[in-house]
Amino acid sequence: MAPQHFGNLGRSLFTMFTVLTVENWPSVAGDVMAREPLAWIFFVTFIVVTAFFILNSLIGVIVSSMQSEVDSSRWEEDQELELEQHTELMNEIRALSEKVDRLMAESSTTADRNPSQSANASNEIGARPNGIGEAGRRLTPRHSRSAPGAPASALPSL
Repeated sequence: MAPQHFGNLGRSLFTMFTVLTVENWPSVAGDVMAREPLAWIFFVTFIVVTAFFILNSLIGVIVSSMQSEVDSSRWEEDQELELEQHTELMNEIRALSEKVDRLMAESSTTADRNPSQSANASNEIGARPNGIGEAGRRLTPRHSRSAPGAPASALPSL
């Protein structure tokens, strides 16, 4: 059966690689079909199956490399966005810290002038509905806090 193509293992492998690459496969198929007329079934099946696997492998490599490129560019964009958001957040925290420092300074100067007014002001700061709530109460001096629900006149004076 075509010893010039399938005489030993090396020739057989080379012949099958030639058929796989579809290079001169009609002459190989013609030599084999001269002796075995139904060999065309093998050659057609071999070419279709191997071409399918090679094409899928090639497409897989291309898709994989494209995906890694897209992922790396998205990662860089995400890093830039996170840096921008981090910077904005840090600026906002600094601004809030400055406001708290300013309120604390105002509170201490007011407490020096009139302790009863200071207590009323700190009570109002702690009761504001802007999200300060309990945190605002914790920032006020301990002596200026009143018991929950107690009227402002019931505050102890210094």
